[in-house]
Amino acid sequence: MAKSVNLTVQQWGNSLAVRIPTAIARSAHLSVGQPVEMVLDESGIAIRVIV
Repeated sequence: MAKSVNLTVQQWGNSLAVRIPTAIARSAHLSVGQPVEMVLDESGIAIRVIV
């Protein structure tokens, strides 16, 4: 089941950041310090858990 949420890109130091809402993080089984991979392709940006 796909989940969707609208977010706002914000400034974080010299970088840009998007906060991952708790409900999405829990559904994706994300935790603090967990490594992820960010992929940019023709359809957009995807964040994947590194296993």
